[in-house]
Parts: sequence; structure tokens; C-alpha cells
Amino acid sequence: MNNSLTLVFSGEAGQGIQTIEEFLVDVIANSYHVFSCSDVMSRVRGGNNTTEIRIADSEISAYKSKIDILFLLNDHSLNRLKERIGSKTVIIGKREYVDENFLEEFKGDFRDYDFEKIAKDVGGALFLNTVVFGFTAGKLNLDNKKCKKMIEEKFSSKGKKIIDDNHKAFENGFELGKTFELDLHMDKTESLKEFYKVLNGTQAIGLGVLAGGCNFISSYPMSPSTALLSFLAENSIEFGVFVEQAEDEIAALNMVLGAWYAGARAIATTSGGGFSLMEEAMSLSGITETPCVVHLAQRPGPATGLPTRTEQGDLMQAVFAGHGDYPKIILAPGTYRDGVELGQRAFYLADKYQVPVIIMTDQFYLESFGLMGKFTLDHDYDEEFIVETSKNYKRYDLNTGPVSPRGIPGNGDGFVKVDSDEHFEDGTITEDFETRVKMHEKRLSKKDLIVEDYVREELLGETDYEILIVGWGSTRGAIKECLENGNFGNVGFLTLKQLYPLRQDLKEYFNKAKKIIAIENNSSGQLANLLKLELDVKINHKILKYSGEPFSVEEIESRLKEVLK
Repeated sequence: MNNSLTLVFSGEAGQGIQTIEEFLVDVIANSYHVFSCSDVMSRVRGGNNTTEIRIADSEISAYKSKIDILFLLNDHSLNRLKERIGSKTVIIGKREYVDENFLEEFKGDFRDYDFEKIAKDVGGALFLNTVVFGFTAGKLNLDNKKCKKMIEEKFSSKGKKIIDDNHKAFENGFELGKTFELDLHMDKTESLKEFYKVLNGTQAIGLGVLAGGCNFISSYPMSPSTALLSFLAENSIEFGVFVEQAEDEIAALNMVLGAWYAGARAIATTSGGGFSLMEEAMSLSGITETPCVVHLAQRPGPATGLPTRTEQGDLMQAVFAGHGDYPKIILAPGTYRDGVELGQRAFYLADKYQVPVIIMTDQFYLESFGLMGKFTLDHDYDEEFIVETSKNYKRYDLNTGPVSPRGIPGNGDGFVKVDSDEHFEDGTITEDFETRVKMHEKRLSKKDLIVEDYVREELLGETDYEILIVGWGSTRGAIKECLENGNFGNVGFLTLKQLYPLRQDLKEYFNKAKKIIAIENNSSGQLANLLKLELDVKINHKILKYSGEPFSVEEIESRLKEVLK
């Protein structure tokens, strides 16, 4: 069981809560394990946004519902959080931000601090976030010098006066925070930063696709997928990535296919609605056997749904994307390391088998910050598979097995022909029925090769289990922490990283269990349904959530106990 402290900062868009998160996570990571996630409304100004930062003495990557310390930064920052407040919660904020009726019933500790006044004394409300950062750093006894250095780096382009004013705001907050009595019950680990990197899921995927040789991205902006487009754009010069903001998602994936045809390693990043528009191009990838990689960043649907919240609702769309039958690969990272490794491997698999590969994430995974331990990438996945063509080159040579050698224009003496119609071995159009059957079976038989080259699943918890939990993607952290902290007996947790195609021998995990429970962030249990369809696995119970929120550790614990009665 880990010791942890949950801080929540509640205010509105435009108050700089994201800056508080950025500063605190980075400096806390020098001494403690840390994880942060946000609940953001779909608006530029106003509304109510919250950021949760968890501090712990061991690895964490999950959201907790109960709040230990709550910062109120405006007069409506308490409204959505009352159910998360308990008798041990400490609320910090301006007295007038809390109504009398609440205070009369509140059994926790309220402390009156006017951060706005401190900010105005320095120079204005713009310094509120720096004051709060300083206060939190002071009460956590964080390194003052490192904090001030981060402020210098953040505002280096703003001039000396802005830096000096922010330093003053920080110091005023820091000194006040030192008077706040807090016992963390955790020992600092000064060398922690040497072994871990602070990042979020977007950066993990970004590093992974760069490791996979990505040198082209074409996408149309759509939350929460746009952050990957921005990440690759920010690093485009250093890593040689061509970045194109397409006019729509249809054009984006067709550009990606064109780039692969010409020899690039390309990706498109999108969310559910944008992926719907890409499905015709997915089928084009299927019949032309042109590799492509798509990052599908899920959010609640249908239609616009909740554009800034999270859900795992697009798995079935990904499995059946496009028209007609063709092989594809679907990967889903559950940790930041998974994001890096699967990002790299997606390009390897797409290139090797000449199929579309979909990397599935969600808002919670992409926008949450945490620590990733250092590791070395497997350079076996650096291999590329383009061949030099001869004069009589056949792009779809049936004598070479399911995967024909892939040439690109200008690399050799051959003519590289592809077409969206059915085709002969040389790529020219045909309506010959016999050829159609041969070409179709050639493409479909790649699935057997892909299954043999699978991405391995992870079994956590008890290996000699009677009850098996199965999940995927961002639910991993909360389920793992719940099992580590609770007393559930012989329970194992199988988290899948390759969702399609599924190996038949995965059934051995399920055959061993007396009871199988699927935990998913969607309304129908899409992985559970896929397991039934592909492997004839019967799921006994589904624990589902589709409010737009991630699972909390407490919620999984209570719902598991209910199922296991």
C-alpha cells in the first residue's frame, strides 16, 4: 500500500491552473512520485476546471476521488466538488468563496487564505497562479531555488520585470505556505529525478512515433488528438518531420497514404468523429497494401459528445473501420512506457505487414502527467522493409507469400503501380473473379502472420488466480492500485496491449478463471464483446463507466466488492 496525498486546484479557464500543475509536477518529481490529471470544461474562459495532483512514496498512475487538500480559486470553484470532500479534507481559499450552509455542515478543516490580495499586492490578478504555486511549494517544503529557476525559464521571453514580479509573488506565497502545518508521512527521495522522466501520454506517444522513424504527419485538429500534432510540430526541425494541417480528416489520411507510397513513415492523429471520416482511406490502405499509422484519441461520443472528457468508446469502430474485409492492427498503451514502445512498434508493424495500425488512447491517458522509469528501446523494431525494385517488379507478387516486397517510386528500375480497384500482380485493374479471390485471400492471410508477431499482454496481481479482471488502456493504473491496496484474494488483472487481432491462446488466461470481470470506460463493454466475438470468452460481469470521467481507485474498489459479494 502506498502513502499518498491528493491536492486539487479548482478555478476557471484562464486562471493559470495548468501553469500551477506544470510547475508543481516537475518540482515534486525531484523528491516524490507524482501523478496529475485535469477535468476541463469545453470553453476558453470561465466555467470550472480542476487539476488533481497526487504525491506518493511509490509509483502511482490513477485518479482518486477523495480530496485531501482543496484550493478554491474563485467563488464557484466548490460547486462541482462537494461529493469528493470528506471529514479529513482541508479546504484552502477565500472565506467568501464558501457559503455559510456548507460551512455549518462541513466536518473538515477550512482555512481562510486570500491569494488574490497577495497577487494584487505584487502587481495584479495575473500573479495568482504563481502565489498559489509558491504557497504549495512552501507547505510541501519543496526546493525554493529549483522553483524559482523554473519561473525564470517559463518567463524568460517576457523580460526581467516579469520574472522579478513572479519571483516576488512566489516568495510571498512560499513564506505563507511554510506556516501551514503538514505531515506528508513520506520520505523524500532526492535522486528520484535521475531515474524517472516527467511526461504526459501525448509526449509518450510522440517520443514513440519519433523512435519509430515518423517523418510526416498530416492531421486536422480535434481534441484531444491535436496535442500530438503540436508535439511533432514543435520537434519537427530537430527530428526532420514534415507537418501538414490538412483541410479535413479525409485529406489527412490520404496524404499519409501518399507519403508511405513515396517512402515516408507517416501518421495521422484524430479523435472519434475525425476517424469516421478516415474510414474510406483505411480501406484504401487495406486494398493497396500501403502501410499507415493512425493515432485515435478517444473522447465521449456520439457526435461532439463531451469533447474535453474521456471514454473508451471507439474500439468497435476501430475494429470494423472501413468497408470490406482487410487486416489491421490495434494497439492500446496503458502506461507511458507502453506509449513509447507501442508508438515505435506501430511503424515497424505497419511497414512489415503493409497494413494500417491504429494506436488507441483517450483524453485521460494523453493529458495526465506522471513519471516514466528509464529504459532502453528495442532496436529490433528499427528495421525498415522497402526493397529496391527490378525492371519486371510486381507490387503484388503472389509467389512471395501474403506480404509482397514493397518498392517505392524511384528506388530501382521497377514501376510501382497501386490502385483502389482490385488488381493483378503488377497493380493494374482487373475484374477477373479468380484473381479477386487470390488477392483477397493473400491480404486476409496476413492476419495469421500478425498474430504470431503479437504485442504481449501484461498479467498483474495474483498469477494463481480464481478471479480474472480484464481491461485495456488507461484503466490500468486505477485497477492496479486498487488491487495493491485492497484485500481481494486470488484476483489477477490481465491488461491487453494488442486489441486486434487477438490470439487464440489468450483463452488460456480465461479458461483458468472461475469468474471473469471486464472493467471499461464505455457503456457496452466493447472489449468484453470483442472477446466473445473473437475467442468465445464469456464475461461474467462488466464494470462500466461512461459519464466522461475516468475510473477512480475508490470507485473500482467499491464496485469490485459489490461484484465479489
